[in-house]
Amino acid sequence: WHIQLSSNINNAAIIDTVEFSTYINNPSNISNTNIFLIPFINDISNFYNSDFNPIINNVLVDRLNTIYQDVDYSTGITTPTNFALLISGSALKAAVQDSNYSSKRVTLPRYEGSKSTSQHLNVWTPGDKGTYGKLPTVESLKNAVAYCDNISGWTPERMNASGLLIKYLIKSDGTVVTPNTTPNSLADNKGIFETGENVEIQFKTAGGQISPIRKVIRGGSRIEPILYSQFESAPNSQWNTTMSFTDIIPSNTEITDNYTATFTKSPPQLILANTLTKITFDNALFGSLYFDNVDDSYVVPIEAVNDGVNLIFQPSVEINISKIIFDNKDYDLNIDVTVKLFKNGSFIGSYPTKDTTLLDGTPSIILNLSDSTLPPITLPPSSYNTGDKFSLHIEFTSNQPALTIFGVTENTQFNITQYPIFTSPITSSGVNSIWGWPDKTNYPNIITSSNPTLGNPEIYGNPNVRAVDITGSGFNTIQLPWSIEYGDEFRFEGREDFTYQVGKVFKPSDSGSGRLFQTGSIEVHFNNPLPVSASSSTFNLDHFLIRRYVDDATTAIIEGFKPTNSNGPYIIKPEFVVPELDKSIDEFILDLTQKGLIT
Repeated sequence: WHIQLSSNINNAAIIDTVEFSTYINNPSNISNTNIFLIPFINDISNFYNSDFNPIINNVLVDRLNTIYQDVDYSTGITTPTNFALLISGSALKAAVQDSNYSSKRVTLPRYEGSKSTSQHLNVWTPGDKGTYGKLPTVESLKNAVAYCDNISGWTPERMNASGLLIKYLIKSDGTVVTPNTTPNSLADNKGIFETGENVEIQFKTAGGQISPIRKVIRGGSRIEPILYSQFESAPNSQWNTTMSFTDIIPSNTEITDNYTATFTKSPPQLILANTLTKITFDNALFGSLYFDNVDDSYVVPIEAVNDGVNLIFQPSVEINISKIIFDNKDYDLNIDVTVKLFKNGSFIGSYPTKDTTLLDGTPSIILNLSDSTLPPITLPPSSYNTGDKFSLHIEFTSNQPALTIFGVTENTQFNITQYPIFTSPITSSGVNSIWGWPDKTNYPNIITSSNPTLGNPEIYGNPNVRAVDITGSGFNTIQLPWSIEYGDEFRFEGREDFTYQVGKVFKPSDSGSGRLFQTGSIEVHFNNPLPVSASSSTFNLDHFLIRRYVDDATTAIIEGFKPTNSNGPYIIKPEFVVPELDKSIDEFILDLTQKGLIT
């Protein structure tokens, strides 16, 4: 055979001409027939088993398994048609070769797995298995660092902690993120500074660059004090026996008395359709001095008139509406509900009407009318006098009044608050008188407070009320309203090892699922049991701070303080970063200077 190559393009040969030369011993025997050329094989009987056979090892029929049987679902998906044969073991074997369950090339990736285990991200440690040399199984490298003007201590809100004052986040591709300006800057911050990870603090000194290590407490967060009795820092902490509250928006009027009240119902009350009915109340959760249980009214005291406070009337009404169905005939039911405020038996104002419809097939409905549907009615001091009685009435109309059962449930409340708020202090006798254990034996993780000021609805959860700062305490100014939220932390005795996170919290009027003790107190469930065996001198519940972590893209919280005798700027670098960020502080500063971001 002779093959002639005419060209060569990109190292690939292109066949232009193929010439075959054949030599035949006896040319006279050749006739005009086709000639087929085959490789020269001395023993043609072995051709089919030789390398010259192009279809050798081709599979025409799947090999059957010696163990597993074929399940036939050709007539349905619930019961195989060959069920009896399967049970007897005589069904047709499955077309799956045995080596699929024995060959390592099959079982390793599918069943056994290729195991490589490291005890830590980014770091190889003795005891790691299946790794490539001393490289960790998994690396998780951060792609940004922080440029900080300063590092400021968080004491006494958090002992032995500091806040990073972040001006820029510098990403590995050179992008510069400005906190609270660049989109997703908060998420970037939290992604860089993860709780429990280490960071390096790079700064310049006369001797060169220094990079001490600190541990991250929380990224993208700042600490806000909510309520505390502590002043001065540990180990010489002192404790106040009184705390008080004030309006977040200051008022010109100073008052000292508390004229607030919360009235509750029990049992439910049936109401007739198309009739104005006074809502009855049976108990005063707060403000029993101002509760007239005969007239179901709030009675204005003379002190409220003298102090000139605004009285704020806020109902919270729950209504159960049900149909009466005769002869299995259902119908659509249209209802309008109006709650009205009366003074001395005379109408003075109504809350917005709530309309609803029970369609055919809906036998009943619960209507909850609260802050969003019943905004408060505020009366200035010129609109009431001593002894005036305020009551709630309810009226509903229906297109089928005779076929409707309408009831006000026991969850209904009548709240009377005031502005400005009262300045009556919370007083502690010194040992667990503000906070206490309702059952420390069975529930060592639960504390409660029945202090009438602490849980008063005028105070607790009021968005315009905060705790008063304790002069000389060292804490930052309290900015947030008084309330306790999931995730808040209680710290006792000024010690970080006595810190407990709030899991559940119930305000005094809450009676929902999960509450273990009777209403009327704030009930707090912690994530861990408190050391109830400790003496009151070493673990006093009234020696406390309640603090909250608030999202803030401009800062992150680390353990410890800034390096001694150091000054900003600082580069805060996660312990493990991509190679592009493995630079000195001078290189980062030069890059920001060239971008015109610093001078």
